[in-house]
Amino acid sequence: MTTMKIRVEEPVEEGVRLGVEPCACGRCHPTATAYEGDPHYERHDPALAEGPCCCGRFFVLAATPHAARARAEAMAERFRADGMAKRGYAFETQRMRLPWGEGVTAIVADLAAEQPPRVG
Repeated sequence: MTTMKIRVEEPVEEGVRLGVEPCACGRCHPTATAYEGDPHYERHDPALAEGPCCCGRFFVLAATPHAARARAEAMAERFRADGMAKRGYAFETQRMRLPWGEGVTAIVADLAAEQPPRVG
């Protein structure tokens, strides 16, 4: 699995943009937004917590590891239904502190490696 590190990039209205640059595909710059005072995306569109790439890799943000995993699994299922990531995903959890002190969980979904053929 290629480790894609999520980092805080720039402030946006009411929050901060996080991103990975470049994606492991080398072409894209997926981003997602975390909002101060709205860690569960009750006031903001939850889709803003998703950072998809054209190659099928992505990352998601959530207030807790459990919520991040649920969001990542749902997004992975949508991508698989669209014909991407036929071998599935390998998930990596990253925890980071936002500029205002709140923590956020990011889950990076990399394309699962092809399994080598079995011998014998």
